[in-house]
Amino acid sequence: MGAKPQDPDFITDLRIKAEEGSAKAQYNLGVMYTEGEGVIKDYKQAYMYANISSYNGSKEAIKLRELIEKELTAEQINEAQELSREWIKSHK
Repeated sequence: MGAKPQDPDFITDLRIKAEEGSAKAQYNLGVMYTEGEGVIKDYKQAYMYANISSYNGSKEAIKLRELIEKELTAEQINEAQELSREWIKSHK
């Protein structure tokens, strides 16, 4: 049996890969936060991870980010963009 998204080890491994620069892991975290799969649904966190993934070259993350934007106010988008900048800066 493989790991499942609600498995804490799966999420921990995904976060580690995201911190190591994996655009795919960052994208997957964005999807998980969008859907509330294995984590509490949080559109700002979802946007942050989608934004970071797109920054790292993921084309599918750009589409995800556009979908998430529809769920956020302009202020929330600005906050999520700031979270993205801080995350990128702290993971260089």
